[in-house]
Amino acid sequence: MKGIFLPLIYSLIISREARTLRLKVIACLVVVLFCLQQASFAAPQEIQSFIQNAFQKPIVNFTLPKSIGLVEDAYKAPGYLRHQAPAEKIILIQDAHTNESGQINVAKALDQILQSEKIRYVFLEAGSGNESLSFLRPHASLKERKRVGLAYLRKGLLQGPEYLDLTSGHDVVLWGVESEVLYDQALETYRQVVESREPFLRYLVRVTSTLETLKGKIYNPELKAFDESYNAYHHDEIPLTRYFDVLFKTAKERKISFGSFPHLSTYQDLKKIEAKIDFKKANQEHQKALSSLPESQREEIILLAKKKKTAERLLSGNREVQAYFLLLEEKIAQHDPEARKHYPHLFSYLSYIQETQKLETKSVLLEQSGLEKVLYDTLSQTADERMLVRLSGYLRGIEDLFDLTLTPEDYESYARDSHSFDMKYITGFLNRKIMDLENHYEKALFLEPGYGDLVKQAELFYALTLERDKKFIANMFKQMKKAEQKKAVLVTGGYHTPNLKALFKKHGVSYVSIQPQVFHETDHERYERLLLSQRQSASSHKVVSAEKTLNVKRMQAARPDLFRQFVVDLVGPEGVNLDLAGARLASVPDTVESLQKEIAALEKKLEGAKRVFEEGRYQHLDVIKGALRIIPIGDIHGDVKELLFVMAEIGLIKGDKKAFKKKLTEDATKVIRDILINPKDYIQLRKGDVVVALGDFFDTHLPY
Repeated sequence: MKGIFLPLIYSLIISREARTLRLKVIACLVVVLFCLQQASFAAPQEIQSFIQNAFQKPIVNFTLPKSIGLVEDAYKAPGYLRHQAPAEKIILIQDAHTNESGQINVAKALDQILQSEKIRYVFLEAGSGNESLSFLRPHASLKERKRVGLAYLRKGLLQGPEYLDLTSGHDVVLWGVESEVLYDQALETYRQVVESREPFLRYLVRVTSTLETLKGKIYNPELKAFDESYNAYHHDEIPLTRYFDVLFKTAKERKISFGSFPHLSTYQDLKKIEAKIDFKKANQEHQKALSSLPESQREEIILLAKKKKTAERLLSGNREVQAYFLLLEEKIAQHDPEARKHYPHLFSYLSYIQETQKLETKSVLLEQSGLEKVLYDTLSQTADERMLVRLSGYLRGIEDLFDLTLTPEDYESYARDSHSFDMKYITGFLNRKIMDLENHYEKALFLEPGYGDLVKQAELFYALTLERDKKFIANMFKQMKKAEQKKAVLVTGGYHTPNLKALFKKHGVSYVSIQPQVFHETDHERYERLLLSQRQSASSHKVVSAEKTLNVKRMQAARPDLFRQFVVDLVGPEGVNLDLAGARLASVPDTVESLQKEIAALEKKLEGAKRVFEEGRYQHLDVIKGALRIIPIGDIHGDVKELLFVMAEIGLIKGDKKAFKKKLTEDATKVIRDILINPKDYIQLRKGDVVVALGDFFDTHLPY
């Protein structure tokens, strides 16, 4: 908007000829304001609420150090929508999946939020129902919980919210809002794309090679030179700063105004600041400052960053370097109040970082893309040149589609124009040009069998992601209503953020969006490996069915045995006992309500069973009835007796335990494992099975 209106306002002020027009504009503004005033009298609630809230931001009661995260966006819903909205405010945290530094900062950001905001629920993707780990707190010291939790977080097996829940004292519930069906479909679709895309990516390389050959024959020299720079940048062969020099130089030569690209203009101003920095001296002072810190703080910085960073030109968009030096600045300022005097070149560099933080990266990228399009349009002189430019963009889009790396905006653009990405259309044009040139016949292209199927699978993955967003919202609002909560935190991957924001606005819900800082790049291959290992492990383990992997996933175990090992590492082998199993059952109270009817029916049957026993032998049944009210009991994959043995050992059944000892020795380990891994599957109550099992139990252990 600034790019449109600022030049207009400027010209109105400085141009004498525009004086009349300026007066007309002012008059129009007066009329608009008058109309709004009159409308507010007619419909005071809606209009006045709109005027008061249109340009406000939601109240943020917390502050985040810049080394932890940034509030990248905030929206306050108009008052006339808020009064009927399903929530007052959602704090949306963008999750950097399996990135160690990102997860630590998610935990730190969440800690700051929970200290300042009255929030009971933290909602999570890829989980279902109560996924809290707080039940483990009493079973290990804080030191052990931090040690083991951090070790698993670094492996990518524990996420920031779980780590905080395990190591803090916050009274908070981690609640999964995933659709299990949609998640399973998305995971399976992801797997199919990953397992089948390699030959088609090689096919795209051949298609691109043909296209590049034709460019060399068809492009004019200026277009060819710019295209070479464009490709070099997008293949990481030249830095962004050098590429931007090409953009600005070419735009200037073509007399393209930067009035529509205000953020790119700001970028040019920052380059002037950057040119004044002595990077060599800044790095020398950086090393001195780092060495001056206490060893624990120095190790913390280096551990988060994986390795020492160096002061560099940040206009290349290196977020990791920015985050590293922001954290370093905080530590130095805490340790040395005179640090600015001691390290002038370093703090000059740190001030430069602060300025780059003000630059809206997303806006710069949008304007960069817009300027690139303008330059390609300007430099293209023939229909064939323009077609090859378009086909280059299509092929890049198809590659990103297969890599599953399209941004939501990119996918929306692809979906609007998907017919243009048709490979028959692309190869047909390229083959015609080869025939026209009567050369390079070896570059002729054929269709690759199965290509269309892969495209459909990739498109399905993106469509499922959008549907999952809707389920996130629906499940979150449902639980908030049930728990009578008006504010909450939602943690999801950054890909979901744009669509979730749109859904919040649609529902009249205010939001604050937080982007945690990351100090190193995410290992995408490791993330993909951990993600895809879920289905394999689920199908190979008899406790977790092939259809239900979400609880294991939310526990951040790539396989069920990994979660068992996590518990053993945390509490020790001797700590994995029936008391812990009971605590695990008690941590999922949300299932109690769904079992009340079945429990009531079972109690009636127990009342009838009393008549077959001798006078004075009822205490066993009475205690079992009490246990039903305390802990949900259910079918342990067909054997309810094992659950009764668990209750006996925990002490819920006060009768003679001797009769249980043999069975406990045989089955207790399996029962504990089942409870810890997947309590929700474990406690599903089936009336018929329960009654049969209880009858068998009575026959074996209670005298007539």
